[in-house]
Amino acid sequence: MPADTPGCLFAGSRLVLAEDARALPPWRLVGRWAADDPARFPVRAGRAEAVAGLAAPGWEPPPGWTAANLRGVLTLLAKPELALALKAAHLARWRRTSRFCGECGARTALASRQQATKCLSCGRLAFPKISPAVIVQVTRGPRLLLGRSRRHPPGGWSVLAGFVDPGESLEGAVRREMREEAGVRVADVRYFGSQPWPFPDSLMVGFTARYRDGALQRLDGELEDLAWFGPDETAPRASVLQHRSRPGGRLRATPRRRPGEARDLGALTGVVLARFGKPRHHGSANATADRNPPHRSDPTMTRRRLPTLPIALLLAGCASAPQGPPPFDPAGSYDYSANVEGMVIAGTMTIEGADGAYGGQMLSDVAPPIPINSVVVEGQSITIEASGPQGPLTIQVTASGSSVEGTWTMGGMTGSFSGTKTN
Repeated sequence: MPADTPGCLFAGSRLVLAEDARALPPWRLVGRWAADDPARFPVRAGRAEAVAGLAAPGWEPPPGWTAANLRGVLTLLAKPELALALKAAHLARWRRTSRFCGECGARTALASRQQATKCLSCGRLAFPKISPAVIVQVTRGPRLLLGRSRRHPPGGWSVLAGFVDPGESLEGAVRREMREEAGVRVADVRYFGSQPWPFPDSLMVGFTARYRDGALQRLDGELEDLAWFGPDETAPRASVLQHRSRPGGRLRATPRRRPGEARDLGALTGVVLARFGKPRHHGSANATADRNPPHRSDPTMTRRRLPTLPIALLLAGCASAPQGPPPFDPAGSYDYSANVEGMVIAGTMTIEGADGAYGGQMLSDVAPPIPINSVVVEGQSITIEASGPQGPLTIQVTASGSSVEGTWTMGGMTGSFSGTKTN
C-alpha cells in the first residue's frame, strides 16, 4: 500500500481529520487508531482508492485531530476524496449494523466473493442497504418552493425531500411527497442528478418539477412552514448563517427576527445553508456578503458540480438554470381538426389561464360548445380534459412550435387530433 494512500477512519459515524485540514489524512497516520484488521477495508470510487476503518468504541481523537460530522465535510473535501468518504461512511455503518443475521439472529461474516455479509448458521446473504430518497426543486414561474423542518436549525430552509415507498417509482414519489408535504400537485417532473447520501444509507435523487395546482398546506405535520421565494430573496435570517472554520463545526445563526422586523433578503444559497453547510467556493464565511444568487453569479453551478456540492444546494441555486426546452404554454386560440369515424370536423379552441389553472372551450359547426375543464402540461406534452357531447373527452397532444398533434378519446371512440396556435 503506498504511503500516501488516503485514510477514512470513523469514530462512530464521524470522520477523523486533522484540525483545519481540507483533505483526507494518509492511512499511515490514522490507521494506528483503527480496531483490529477485520474492521479495515479498501474503498474504491472511480479511480480513487483509500483504506477505511473503524476506531474502537469509546476512542477519542488526540490533540490536533477532530472527529468531524460528515455533513460538515460535504463542501470541504475535493470531489475524489469526498466520493471515497461518502462510500466509506456508508460501508462502515453497514458493517457496524450487520454483525447478526436478520433471519435467525446468528453471527455473520463477510462473504468471500461478494460485498455482503453471510450468516454463519443459515447462510443468508445481506447486502449493503440503500434507501432511495427524492429531493425536488418545485418552481412556480420564477419562484421556488421551500420548506422549514422542525429538524432544521433556526433559519434553515430547504427544497423538499422524502423517501421512496415500496412499489413506487421515483417520479411517483415526487408527486406523492409534494401532495403530502405541501398540498400541491406538480407537473413536468424531470430527473436532475443523484448523489450518495449516507445519512444514514440513502441515495438522494434530484428532480425538478413545475407547480400545477393546489394551495400550500402542511398536511403531514413534518414542516413548520412553507413558502414561495424569488431568486433575490431568502427566508428570514437564512442569509446570516455562518460556518465555523474547523471541519464538522456546526452552523450558528443570529437570533430569529422579532415580530414586525423586516426580512433580511440575501442570496438564495443561504436558504439551504442551515441544513447542508456552506459551499467553499461561493462567498465568504459570512453569508450576508453574498448578494447574488448563484445561478446568476457563478456559471459553474451546473450538473457537473453535483458530486462536490450537496444536491439540495444545487437545486436551490439552479432554479433558473436551463433544464431543456421550456414547457409549452397552452394559453391561446387554435384552429383544430379532428377525425371522427372517417369524418373530419374543424373548429376553434380557446384555452385561458396560467400556472396550471386553465379552462376554455371548443367550438365547431356540428356540436354545441364543449367546455374545457383542465389542461395539464408536462414539457411539450399536453392533456386536455373536456365535457364532450357523449361523455368525458380527453385530448392528448404533443407540441412542436405552434402546432399540436395527437389523439382524442370519448365514450369508447378515438381518433386523430391536430391544431395550430393562432395567437
